[in-house]
Amino acid sequence: MARWKVGRFFRLISLLAGLFFIGVWIRSHFANDLLTFTTPHGTYVEVATIPDQFRITIVEHWPKRVGLTFAPVSQLPPRYPVFGQGAVYHRWFPLGFAVRRGARAIEFQYGPMLFLHAAPTVVSYSQWAIPFPLPVSLCAAICFWPLIRRLLRRRREEARVIRGFCSQCGYDLRATPGRCPECGTERDLRLKSLARSGR
Repeated sequence: MARWKVGRFFRLISLLAGLFFIGVWIRSHFANDLLTFTTPHGTYVEVATIPDQFRITIVEHWPKRVGLTFAPVSQLPPRYPVFGQGAVYHRWFPLGFAVRRGARAIEFQYGPMLFLHAAPTVVSYSQWAIPFPLPVSLCAAICFWPLIRRLLRRRREEARVIRGFCSQCGYDLRATPGRCPECGTERDLRLKSLARSGR
């Protein structure tokens, strides 16, 4: 019973996550969003959406503290460093994602006055480019896994009965029809008819 409740909980979470990704996927065609923050260890994390794809960029040793910020890219200052808008070309991109590593010179502004800038700082970054169909497909697979598993089990049972084996444990019942002497399973009448018809 507890296992069933845990499975149901994960399927519900997967359904909600799938709906969320689909909503962001649709929105990515009309607006590009940016979520940024820095970790306590000084790692800068940027999550940007572009049409049909979102990009996660991680920059180590970010010199400026950034709180959790979410905004459309169109509302950001012109000099704001957005990593996720560059092109990503990889031969293995059809596998579902791509990884790009590089370096970029960033000019940080200090103080309220626009002309107070430090010298450009070169930072190294790694970026994951993930198309939206990938997380949506994973969430859908988790939601539909019980149905898929039931169909696969049914096909396996039918294949066993057609060959004259027990549908549950696979014991050879051609010499002992009826109840399986190995696991005690009764042969289902519908499966018996399948066995007789040779389907």
